[in-house]
Amino acid sequence: MDCLINLYRILFRCKRRFEKLFQDEKDVLPTRQPNAPWLWIGAVTHSGEKITYTDEVNSSIKYGQKVDHYFLRKLIETDRIKHWMYLCPQTLEEKYFPSEGFVIEDDSGKPTYNQKLE
Repeated sequence: MDCLINLYRILFRCKRRFEKLFQDEKDVLPTRQPNAPWLWIGAVTHSGEKITYTDEVNSSIKYGQKVDHYFLRKLIETDRIKHWMYLCPQTLEEKYFPSEGFVIEDDSGKPTYNQKLE
């Protein structure tokens, strides 16, 4: 019986060590996805085609970040884009992306993992 208990302890220790070695950073510090100030974001090409970039932009934003034309050009490197557009969540209108951009604010009041609790 002692042999089985020792074997269990060894296996448990090995399991914990492997978890620490192969643990993803996402597993260590989960963060909430910021609420974007748009429902859709995309670009209009020179030929008039609309291309959706909502997933790419939403997955790369974080709280306190400024999303402007410079950020979008760095994120989506292409010369096909004539201008950026977004869908306003309040009016459900397609609008031209403002030149001053947006700052991603945390309006939920819940602390994020990179904020200090007071």
